[in-house]
Amino acid sequence: MKKLIFLFICVATCFMFSCKKDANNRIANVKYELDSVRIEELNANDSSLGFNTFPLRSSFIDSVIGDKHNPQDLYFSPGFYTNGDSLIYVNHPEFFDTYKYVVVNKTPISNLNFNPSGSFAQYGYHKIESFYNYQNNQLNNFIIIDHDHTAAPYTGDFYIEMNNNFIYTNNNLYSIINKRLDYSYDEYFNINFDSVIHPDLNLADFSYTSNIPNQKDLMSVDLNDLILNKIIGPNNYLVMYYSQLFILGNRVSYYTNCSYLIEKLRFMNIGYINTESNFTIRYTFDADKNNRITTMKIKDDLAGSTLYTFYYKN
Repeated sequence: MKKLIFLFICVATCFMFSCKKDANNRIANVKYELDSVRIEELNANDSSLGFNTFPLRSSFIDSVIGDKHNPQDLYFSPGFYTNGDSLIYVNHPEFFDTYKYVVVNKTPISNLNFNPSGSFAQYGYHKIESFYNYQNNQLNNFIIIDHDHTAAPYTGDFYIEMNNNFIYTNNNLYSIINKRLDYSYDEYFNINFDSVIHPDLNLADFSYTSNIPNQKDLMSVDLNDLILNKIIGPNNYLVMYYSQLFILGNRVSYYTNCSYLIEKLRFMNIGYINTESNFTIRYTFDADKNNRITTMKIKDDLAGSTLYTFYYKN
């Protein structure tokens, strides 16, 4: 009799552990769908500067983009248009595209800022172009070309070319190395000036202090994209703001595909005088829902914070 009881306990115990293992596997495979997001801007003292709550359903994202399908529909009126698998924002107030942002197949491709001097750029212009490059479906390079052109009679060109290479270690983005080249040409005096090659600069460092797993498979969004968007995203305020919605609505991704979520970021702002920004990213979790993220706060030590609060459908 005792042997039968012991055998029954052993079988029951094995059954319980087996069920528990299956349940854990089911939980690990659960996916959550974002319903909406509240985006709040905070000052350096964490006081609210204002917030908006946006639905993330596809129909709302489509309404933000609009129904234009060629650039001529947006001449003299800036906005988005779609062309096949491309999403494009253009500002064409008169004779030139003064701003243009291009996404192809959910992947950022280029930025253009063009500031003419004179209605026809007859006195010159200042143009900044940015290009994103990918390898094996992962962002690995970001190029910026800064071009100043002076018109006649003292025609000349000055270029700053910055080649920013993304360094990955153990499937995580750890740094961005900046390689800068300056060169110029004076057409009036027919002089090519010597190029200046700057020493390599560690443009950015990323830290994963707690090794928080990336929840891209859990919530279908890579939150690291929101962090990268702060430093390499569109250099137009309106497009930068809406690009957050496109990221959370699965319309845009930088495809860094890191294993962990970024928790600290040091970034050099390159200018006449380089300045350093330090970002701290903090997350809160819902223990009853597989530790899915409920809030994400990106704090810039120079410019306050952005607080994201996530609301789910399930």
